Amino acid sequence: MGAYLSQPVTEKESGNRRDARFDGGYSAMQGWRTNMEDQHLLELNIDDRGTAVFGVFDGHGGQEVAHFVERHLVEELRATPGYGKGEFDAALRDAFVRLDQRMCTREGCKELMTYRAKEDSETEGSGGGPRENQLMALIKQQLGAKRAAGGEDQDGDGKYVITLGQGGQGGLQLTAVRDLGEGAGGMDDDDDDERGTDVTLEAPGGGGGGGGGDMDLGGGRFVGMTDPDDGPPGEVEPPSAAGCTAVVAMVTPENVLYVANAGDSRAVLSRNGVAVALSVDHKPDDEEEHSRIIAAGGGVIDGRVNGSLNLSRAIGDLEYKRNRRLPADKQIVTAVPDIRREQLTAQDEFIIVACDGIWDILENQDAVDFVRERLQRGVDTETICKEMCDRCLAPDTQGTGKGCDNMTVVVVKLNIKT
Repeated sequence: MGAYLSQPVTEKESGNRRDARFDGGYSAMQGWRTNMEDQHLLELNIDDRGTAVFGVFDGHGGQEVAHFVERHLVEELRATPGYGKGEFDAALRDAFVRLDQRMCTREGCKELMTYRAKEDSETEGSGGGPRENQLMALIKQQLGAKRAAGGEDQDGDGKYVITLGQGGQGGLQLTAVRDLGEGAGGMDDDDDDERGTDVTLEAPGGGGGGGGGDMDLGGGRFVGMTDPDDGPPGEVEPPSAAGCTAVVAMVTPENVLYVANAGDSRAVLSRNGVAVALSVDHKPDDEEEHSRIIAAGGGVIDGRVNGSLNLSRAIGDLEYKRNRRLPADKQIVTAVPDIRREQLTAQDEFIIVACDGIWDILENQDAVDFVRERLQRGVDTETICKEMCDRCLAPDTQGTGKGCDNMTVVVVKLNIKT
């Protein structure tokens, strides 16, 4: 069934946290997807002053970046110069960028590999998995054979073209591995600093088109992951094709709300029952996003960055952030978030933070109405989150794909006395 299971996984990771100002619940459900790639955060006091942070991180290309962000965001936020000065908009922006930078350290790279290995083992245990995992295994197998035969120099800087064909029963088949050798053309100046093995994927016939089955090869390069224990200390090559959206709400002890958003997860505030958008989705076709992508040397094809990624901002996705001549906010895909600031009052009832698996089904006002009606009946926030996931789950995978994604939602009821 491609990217979908034959039956949805409806078991949920759910819970709640409460204090004098907040009553927060969360729920996360894998749904029809073959893997769960979302993570969430619900911390009501990160600094012993009562600063609360809650967020949702919707992974793509693997679960590793979402895991990494969930684990380290608060730490990086508190480490920014702006946090200690009370400049929280700057602190949130810096924290998102610092997470990208941390992934490129040796320890960050090892951690990402650990998360990836866990996901791969879970996929193998389920008896199947995405074709990207199959492709990765095939590439590693062929390159390992070349190395064993002495076909690649020992410094790990070989460059190859791998030709893909269609195997039996829809499987992938490697039909050729061609060594380009050192000094191969078609690489920009920045590639000299990359570690790993450069691999160009081609359809049969060497044209770089999509003829090798239903996987869009696009003539793009796959930068192979090297062992982070090899080579000199410093930057290493982290997984470049995984990333995550990030929408983070932070409430200060003075009841000032900051929302930082990169991607298409979303935060919404209920103010006297009216939905107030706290974030804007970042899509490649948006004028501002499109202009940045083109200026950085990328392209937008069918609403996707370089015909692949349907987001224009994300943490991770390092393959789109390789231009060392450009700052973080000018890269093809940027982690730099938009920031929204609101002074909370007694009119503000609750905040919803969720991934696009929820927002594909519910408009902002629909979600507010869903939560508000249940709160008025005395339903707790954790149960509301569970019910929202169930509400958004598609009955099957035969439609447009809406309702078939991972689903994660955090609902925080506010008790603001101002």
